[in-house]
Amino acid sequence: MAKGSKKIVKVTYCGPSIPMLGLLHGSTFIGGVPEQIKILASDNPFLKKLFVKPEEVGAALVSISTHGTVLYSLSERAKKLSI
Repeated sequence: MAKGSKKIVKVTYCGPSIPMLGLLHGSTFIGGVPEQIKILASDNPFLKKLFVKPEEVGAALVSISTHGTVLYSLSERAKKLSI
């Protein structure tokens, strides 16, 4: 990597789709979480944990589908935002 260059941050949203908030399951964001999502997450800070690095998506999806895990609980909580 050249001196002074920055690593591009990518994150993938693994929670349930919340179309009215502009969040779709599996969306990958280059450059980190978009500003409008950060604003949403300021009112719902648990959403931040549903954004993972692309290489962690597989493990996150297993955790989200496993009853009793933290990500499962956060995903269930996020589903209530879409109502």
